[in-house]
Amino acid sequence: MVSVALGDTPRKAITAMVYHDYSQLPVLDESGRLCGVVTWESIGRARMSGGPLTLADISTPDPLNLLDQTELLPWVPQIQQRGYAFVHDSQHKITGIVTASDLSIQFGVRVQPFVLLEELEQRLRRLINQALDRGTLILDQIHLKLLPHRRKRVHAADDLTLGEYPHVLEPAEHWEALDWDADQSLVVDSLNECKEFRNRLMHFSPDPLPDSEFAPVRGLLEVLRALDPTA
Repeated sequence: MVSVALGDTPRKAITAMVYHDYSQLPVLDESGRLCGVVTWESIGRARMSGGPLTLADISTPDPLNLLDQTELLPWVPQIQQRGYAFVHDSQHKITGIVTASDLSIQFGVRVQPFVLLEELEQRLRRLINQALDRGTLILDQIHLKLLPHRRKRVHAADDLTLGEYPHVLEPAEHWEALDWDADQSLVVDSLNECKEFRNRLMHFSPDPLPDSEFAPVRGLLEVLRALDPTA
């Protein structure tokens, strides 16, 4: 990891930050342990005082420093406030940095599948409700495809779960009632894949699902957008 040592000059630190496009640069002692951090804010504050500056002058002495086995979630507010946190191993050697930008990117990665699934379900509900409003599809037809304990709870497409949609769309008469200009088997198969994807998503994993697993959701969503372009 790029760093500066206690005896280095402010010029070296600033040059390294510009060269690597860093917003923070750790200051390490001779044992490789963190003893400060140089940031653009700390540089700006030091320069306002005027006069010649040392590395200590442009450094912040109490950087946020977390053990690499630390649970990250409780520290998110402080990382957001400070903009960063350094990570060290059991020997107190710096192994990396987590920035507020990293958190934002990871949040987007984690949230994206939920956003896609929510839009997919909204479009399914809207399209099926349109068929119910037209009278081409009747609620009693839907009830026949549901488990007995669910029938009294479903009064519109809004009450259906993602796992119930494939059963509702499988009968030929239901598909004809929807009047969708799309391939039935592809849509139903994709819905089943989306259901499995959602089930995997709901089981906690430290790693985000690979992008390839999003394909059925993205593909079906494009089909639904084409069927319902005014939404």
